Amino acid sequence: MEFNKTKSTSKTFIFGLLSRMISILFPFITRTIIIHKLSSEYLGLTSLFTSVLTILNVSELGIGSAISFCLYKPIAENDKDTINALLNLMRKVYKIIGTFIFASGIAIMPFLKYFISGSYPEDINIHLLFLMYLVNAAVSYLGFAYKGALFEAYQEGSIVHQITAVVEIIKYILQITILIVLRNYYWFALMLPLSTICNTIVTEKRSRQVHPDLVPRGHVSLENKKIIKNKVFFLAAHSIAATLTNSIDTIVISGTLGLVATAIYGNYFYVFSSITTILVIAYRALKPAIGNILYTASLENLNKTYEGIQLLFIWMTTWCAISLQCLFNPFMKIWVGSDNVLSITCVLIIVFYFWGNSVKLFLSNTFIEAAGLWNKTLFRQIIAATLNLILDIVLVKKFGITGIVFASFFATTIIALPLDIHVACKYVLKRNTFFEIMRILGYFAFALTIGGITFFLCEIIPLSGLSEFAVRGIVCVIIPNVAFCLFFWKTESFKYIKTRLLGMILKNKAFRYDIKKARN
Repeated sequence: MEFNKTKSTSKTFIFGLLSRMISILFPFITRTIIIHKLSSEYLGLTSLFTSVLTILNVSELGIGSAISFCLYKPIAENDKDTINALLNLMRKVYKIIGTFIFASGIAIMPFLKYFISGSYPEDINIHLLFLMYLVNAAVSYLGFAYKGALFEAYQEGSIVHQITAVVEIIKYILQITILIVLRNYYWFALMLPLSTICNTIVTEKRSRQVHPDLVPRGHVSLENKKIIKNKVFFLAAHSIAATLTNSIDTIVISGTLGLVATAIYGNYFYVFSSITTILVIAYRALKPAIGNILYTASLENLNKTYEGIQLLFIWMTTWCAISLQCLFNPFMKIWVGSDNVLSITCVLIIVFYFWGNSVKLFLSNTFIEAAGLWNKTLFRQIIAATLNLILDIVLVKKFGITGIVFASFFATTIIALPLDIHVACKYVLKRNTFFEIMRILGYFAFALTIGGITFFLCEIIPLSGLSEFAVRGIVCVIIPNVAFCLFFWKTESFKYIKTRLLGMILKNKAFRYDIKKARN
């Protein structure tokens, strides 16, 4: 089956970005209302429960990703029997996973109080509230979550994003209304599982309309079973390690510093993760197209594509990182008050963590995952997760949130990133690892220099409040982007970016020139 890869990628990214904008704007509104109408402890509970359930979600063990990987070939060959068999397997496995998540959540409910240091809101039954979050975590697996994987494999991720956007808007409107009118956190939380149920039902109905001949039935071949088993082993370890790396921080903070500190960390991480998710949407939108290029392009053209895309995303990452450094604390002062602001040192470590993590995600979510190299990155994931957990426990009591952030930065940027660079270079790009690390360090040095200049200019602005934030924002838009244009204008990678963007604007053949060239 032929796809217009560039068009599919663009649609997936655009609608994914729209969906993400909704899930950034509305949660910001709800968090603001909760802080001012209720208290920060409620946000602390939300962050804690989300992290605990994320750990329970590790039971998915990468099975969905492994089966989705096996879908690419039969979709390309229009082998509907194999597609149906894989869907049937995914449906069965997901129901088992959903049941396991729910049962595990019920089992840990009596121990919830041990995850909280200090007090929590007196009017909240934490077991009942956790149950609502638990149902939300399990219900999609028990429903039709596998149909979303089908759309993604067909490069129709825009359909999933459209459905999600509509359901999320309705959910957030109801939640905002409940918070303002009723001030009832139970009803607020109840909207989570209800919206997830609606999302999975609508996805199922849309799947029947778009692919009426694709239904879960039949049995998977021995060849595909072997591939899935091999992939699941490595993806399971990845899933466990990644969960420990990303979710244990909140649990450690809650258990040692309390819910208020958890809420403060959660406010910063909310902004951090919102921007990161936008980048990941772009990475994942590219992954199916890159997966095709890996099998059709010459090594030379593959590396040109890599360098062009890499420059674009490092540009985006650097701009976001500099903006975070200059705007984080001024924004927090306006949003939640000066009492809920972290030190400039802690913010700087967050920014370094953001930059390194974004570059790592670029490699892992595009070229490494498209090539199915989960087994090659398992070692680094285990090391990073173990180090992160150890450093969290060692550093939190002495350095507080700053220690937690440093642990994540060290595990992700100092340990995991170089290992991902090695895997991408050795198994996909066939280039020298040391040279590539030096190239990325060069990008980092450039980002550090431009970031320092931008931050210095922002610090000498003789304003405060909203006016200071606005002027800082203008400086952050101008300085980093102008610097990138001037410094990289004549490079081949920048020419690649210009050609792609021009093609998107003009909608002409230049839009797909690199993929066509790669096939020659």
